Amino acid sequence: MSTPNPIQPWLELIGVIVGFLLGEGSRLTRRYWQIHRNKQLVKVELKAILAQLPYKKDILNQAITSMRGGRLLPMIRVRVLAIGYQSVHEELYPHLSDVQRHCLHVIYERLRVADQFMDSFEDNFTKAIREKMFPDPWAVYIGKTEEILESYKVVEELAKSYLSCKPIDVFGIEQEGS
Repeated sequence: MSTPNPIQPWLELIGVIVGFLLGEGSRLTRRYWQIHRNKQLVKVELKAILAQLPYKKDILNQAITSMRGGRLLPMIRVRVLAIGYQSVHEELYPHLSDVQRHCLHVIYERLRVADQFMDSFEDNFTKAIREKMFPDPWAVYIGKTEEILESYKVVEELAKSYLSCKPIDVFGIEQEGS
């Protein structure tokens, strides 16, 4: 009969601890890379949005010019690319600073509002004329379209600030904390 080795239980315990640490280390590493990939996805998407903005501004400018000439130009366009942000923002949310979260929120909400405006523009405009909702619907809708154009300028500024790793503090929260 062999004598029990007093080191054997300690080796087994050390093996369990090392196995646990390796498993947790692997899980944490995968999680870190997933967060990193999601942040990169948002940045790539913001770059694509910046590339789309001149096209969208041109459509708005053409619509304004047409309305000033008494003509209606339907705003046929492609929606802004926001699938990446929508798919990862909940997971990414805790890993962003307040300033980053707010900056992205304002960017994507302004884009959503602009898309809604452009989607419903023709129907809303013709309804306003038909139902005589405003004394001068042309002026009202030129003004609304100019507001969307200005909103795109804000989106451009915010997106560039985010991409340069210096997001604009849109709600002034850093100043409040000082």
